[in-house]
Order: sequence, then structure tokens, then C-alpha cells
Amino acid sequence: NLEIILVDDGSPDHCPQMCDEWAKKDARIRALHKENGGLSDARNAGFTVSTGDFISFIDSDDWIEPDFFRILYEALIANDCDISACNYRKAFEGQALPPVESSYQCSVLNQNDAMSALIDNRLQQVVWNKLYRRSVVEGILFAKGKYHEDEFWSYQVIGRSKKVAVTDYVGLN
Repeated sequence: NLEIILVDDGSPDHCPQMCDEWAKKDARIRALHKENGGLSDARNAGFTVSTGDFISFIDSDDWIEPDFFRILYEALIANDCDISACNYRKAFEGQALPPVESSYQCSVLNQNDAMSALIDNRLQQVVWNKLYRRSVVEGILFAKGKYHEDEFWSYQVIGRSKKVAVTDYVGLN
């Protein structure tokens, strides 16, 4: 029950062909080709054609762990939340990553606590370590042409959410 939308944002290299090849290999994958408009425009385009009840934004330089969506989905559903978030670690080319120990602890923040956590950076403002209910993000577009576009977007989405599940699971690199 997974829909993957690969957005080719006018890439001048072999990315368009790679997206098409992946779409041929797996019926859950769809390639969307558009003129270059930047990260926000690509995210907006992908969201616009998506059909699922839950949404996540994974950037081209991210590596998600095999259980990423399952763990975030289970945390969201089990706690009746609108958003679930996980930890991440930065990885660099040529760097060996040791195994990560995780207790899979989950805390639930109400809207006020989630907003406070966002302000003091206990809850990261990035969008790529989260799973969202579509109903919470519907109609909130990323501002085109801005750096750190996910910061303003995240405040709007947290402002709409009732509860946020935050797990210590390290779900992406």
C-alpha cells in the first residue's frame, strides 16, 4: 500500500531516464517530469499528483531505512496522531556507518508542546524525517524560491495538527 512519486525537476543528467526505469520495474512508482522549478516546486508537484492518505517527502540525497514507513505509520496510528517523526543521522560519502541502537521509544506531543519543540529545535523543522496525514498538509504549499522552505511550512502544519508522535528510531541517513 505504497505510492512513490519520483519528481524529475528538469534534471540535465540521467535522472529522467532513471526515474522512468524505476517506474517500469515497480507499479507503485510513478515518474513525474517537469521543468526545473526548484525543490519547493518539485515537492508541490509531487504532492499535487499523490493520492494517498499519508504523505512523506524524501529528498534525493536521503537514504531511508527499510522499516522507515512502517515504524512512522505505526507510531502515528497507535497514538492517533497527525504527524510522526523519527531521528536521523548525517552520512558522508566514504564514511562507514556503525549500526544504530534504538529503543523505539515514542513520545506524543500535543499541538502546543509540538510547536514549542519546533521553536527550540527538539523537533526538527525538516520535512524528510516525518509522515503526515494528508488532511493536515492539504492546501499548504512550499514557498517557491526560498531556502529552508520547510521551516515556514512546518510551522503551518504543526499549527494544524492535534498530536505529533516522536520516536527515537533512526529512520534515515
